[in-house]
Amino acid sequence: MFSRKGQYSEPNEESTLDSLSRKLATDLRTNIRKLASHPILSKDWMEMAESLQRIASIAIMEQKLPKKGDEGTLWEREELTVRFLLEEGKLNMCLRLLNDFKLAFRNSATKRSLIQKASEELNLKPEEVEAKVDAFEQNMGVLIHCALKSVESLQTVDIPLLIKHSGEVLAIVAEDPEIMNGKTGLALERCQETLVLQYLLSLGRKLESLSSEDRAMELLEEYGVLTALVAFIHRHYALYKGMGDILPNLAEFLALVFDTEHFQTHRDRIFTNDTQRMQAWALRAAFIDEMLVDVQARKKLQPLLDTLNVFKRKLAIDS
Repeated sequence: MFSRKGQYSEPNEESTLDSLSRKLATDLRTNIRKLASHPILSKDWMEMAESLQRIASIAIMEQKLPKKGDEGTLWEREELTVRFLLEEGKLNMCLRLLNDFKLAFRNSATKRSLIQKASEELNLKPEEVEAKVDAFEQNMGVLIHCALKSVESLQTVDIPLLIKHSGEVLAIVAEDPEIMNGKTGLALERCQETLVLQYLLSLGRKLESLSSEDRAMELLEEYGVLTALVAFIHRHYALYKGMGDILPNLAEFLALVFDTEHFQTHRDRIFTNDTQRMQAWALRAAFIDEMLVDVQARKKLQPLLDTLNVFKRKLAIDS
């Protein structure tokens, strides 16, 4: 007979799950450490993009986990991806990589040229390179979006670069509206033109708690973000009709910044001409009015409504 001492003992389910969780966490941190600056579309950049895809997938999954009310600090919540991103000092580097990427592919013609060149150098089909380019933008964009939902990230992120990047993305699409052609579903939801709206809302919701509110507002003015944002939505709002919370989030962001002392003081310095004011006023009929049937939404958006009414009077628009 075999002694009990020699018998095989199966590990219990709890210890197996703990071991698996530790391994997954180790792999996640390893992939985050691989995020680094490489020449865009180089072999090293392509390899980093593969690591990025795995990281972004986990970040998205963590965001979908049930929330338990106020779960305390980032280190007390089940958001390992964002936590490791901060612990490894990668958040601002990721923002720089994304900004460099968008500037490199600043219009459709440049994008096609760079993809063709990389296709020849890497011996890949152009459509394979384009798929990797689009995946990089979406994965890096989503990763930063997930990170900026935490106050710890907003206290860490390079706010001047975040605002500059948002302004540049909106300026690029204003120069080349073709960028938005054919974008639907996830491609639309995760492109930078959409995600910068989410970045700005994350910033706007924390403006009062950030010690740099005045500086943030000055930067929004300096980079023309508010007028560029209004012009973008004025042109493309139909793309976002029925698409989750994009338009409500945009309206909330505008209400938050329009309610600041800086905007109230310098409104005419920010919206300098009737074209800009008319674009803003037109948003009411486009999608804002339909939000106002909800009493709480109307209350939240009141600073936006007040500003639009000021623009209406300046434009001498009849009711």
